[in-house]
Amino acid sequence: MAIEIMDQLHKLEGYVPTMRRGTRLVLRNKGGGISMAYTSFKLTHPTETDLELWTDIEFVAMSHTQLGYNYPPAPAFYHELDLVIVEAGTTGRPRHDEIVLAVECKNTSTFEKRMAREALGLRRELSLLVAASTRFQQWPYHDVHAEPASALLVYADDPAVTNFNGPGLLYGIHFAHLAAP
Repeated sequence: MAIEIMDQLHKLEGYVPTMRRGTRLVLRNKGGGISMAYTSFKLTHPTETDLELWTDIEFVAMSHTQLGYNYPPAPAFYHELDLVIVEAGTTGRPRHDEIVLAVECKNTSTFEKRMAREALGLRRELSLLVAASTRFQQWPYHDVHAEPASALLVYADDPAVTNFNGPGLLYGIHFAHLAAP
């Protein structure tokens, strides 16, 4: 999935990916903060600030910020993303407003409605419902009803995942089919 994302960002947005820390993508067993112990990709662009792609990262939910807590978040305020793109140099568990692109991958032969509800809940912890623009011009999309503006993609093996694009459209969630290799 990371390769597909980087390919689209390269072809349609002009970002150039470079693998860091290793020669092959090593996935984590479970989510956590950004750690230099794991492979990541630097995404450079001729006119935009650099980005980084990480796998299995927990972010600090918007609810922590909205509640006005000024102490470190409890684990209940962490939500894991399969792939995350953030500004280069972001460390630890990124805040909801540091996420540029979030990706959830579902390796399932049957994409269920509960999975779509999970994505809607995830979007709610990333942003408020407000018209905004992402930093992307074409892919995955430019206009989004999310502030802070971020793209949220949900990929699944089951082609029926695309049936949820209607409800996802309002919240800036794109449901896409991508068969597992």
